[in-house]
Amino acid sequence: MATQPTFSDLYAAARRESLSRPTRLTPEVFDLDGSDVQIAIAAGAAMSEEVAAYAQGEINSTRLRTAASVSDDALEQWGASEAGGETRRGALSAISMLSFSRDTGGPTVVPANTLVGTRGGVTFATVTPLLFESGQTGPLQVAALASTAGPGGNVAKETIVEILSTPADPTITVNNPEPASGGTPVESLDDYQARLQTVYQRARRGTLVAIQEGAAAVDGVSSARAFELLDGDAQTGRVVLQILGHGGTTNQALMARVRSAMDSVRCAGVPVVGQALNPRNVQVTAYGLLVRPGFDPATVLGQAADAIVAFLEDYQVGETLYRASLLGLLAATEGLQVPAGALVVPAADVVPGAGEYLQTERALVFLTTAPAP
Repeated sequence: MATQPTFSDLYAAARRESLSRPTRLTPEVFDLDGSDVQIAIAAGAAMSEEVAAYAQGEINSTRLRTAASVSDDALEQWGASEAGGETRRGALSAISMLSFSRDTGGPTVVPANTLVGTRGGVTFATVTPLLFESGQTGPLQVAALASTAGPGGNVAKETIVEILSTPADPTITVNNPEPASGGTPVESLDDYQARLQTVYQRARRGTLVAIQEGAAAVDGVSSARAFELLDGDAQTGRVVLQILGHGGTTNQALMARVRSAMDSVRCAGVPVVGQALNPRNVQVTAYGLLVRPGFDPATVLGQAADAIVAFLEDYQVGETLYRASLLGLLAATEGLQVPAGALVVPAADVVPGAGEYLQTERALVFLTTAPAP
């Protein structure tokens, strides 16, 4: 990837050019903090840096599109040679934090690469050793990676319950208090090209775009969103970084990866606070609905349920689901009448917790013309 001149490069060039000409400017004037000359040169360098950034981004985008139009191999070669060595990703293994517990006893070690799994046959191996000191019962936590790469490793919480390796202490048990996340299939060419488009934004460092795209490029991250929380009118505060892992969930092990990556993206002294995004499934139940004559009840109720599922697909993180919205969706369904008291669940507006986003699925929406039991 071609590189653009930095602010320091541009400022130094302007200083050098000014001092090389027959003027009354001296080196001391440029080095005096807050001098008019220093401010003017710095402003020019900052504007030039922005122009250079735009021009370099357009050049790189054009070269990227050209490579993509030639062949898949040309696109991958461009990424490896011109985009800072960004190669196309293979399938990635899901990561999970495991909790090990035991009955009391002497010191015991759960070795690295201890094999555990779900009852359905999805296996994980611990990343590092885990030490139980004498008398310590746990739970103690350690990260584990799925043995097979891909989205199949994104298992639900409390499903990794079997120890497949022979433990030194037979009373040791395992569980995963959070869902596993981060398991991804082989990166599609479209996704690879989209990621290459962000290389230059990430390389600039410190901007919200750079922080956001830098997080999105971390293995196992499906999407990222960065925004500022400022202290009043002051240009100080913190950056909040919302992370969603592949598989639709985000655990602390994946957040640790993101926090580590931020050290090379954020500005020194600017805190980046990670917020793990996780879904909260909403159940919707309504009894005693009325279907107008001439309409098929199964079709009408199915359309109403589909409308509720589609409605929640567009919900943002932290957005409240109001009962009035659900009643409005039901009432807007052609051929359906909604008597008072028909909507039983949810019984009140649904307010998500920190980092939660609301969703539902067809199996969680129960609509019937029968009276409530």
